[in-house]
Amino acid sequence: MNLPLRILALLLAQLMASMGVALYMVADMGIAPYDSVATIIEKLTHQKIPFHKARITIHQFLQGSYPERIRAFLFHQ
Repeated sequence: MNLPLRILALLLAQLMASMGVALYMVADMGIAPYDSVATIIEKLTHQKIPFHKARITIHQFLQGSYPERIRAFLFHQ
């Protein structure tokens, strides 16, 4: 591809990415995909695991914390 086509592709990709982010933020489920996972966990457990604990647990999981530590945090074991 030549330079004008690359610039056009860049602008179209930026527009599509911006629309995706805007739709995600309008849904009011946070600013990152893992924020919505915490909301889903809270709803599936009927608020037995509150949002803040689900959010921290996901953060620890993504950083590679051990499952025992996560289980201890959630259930105070």
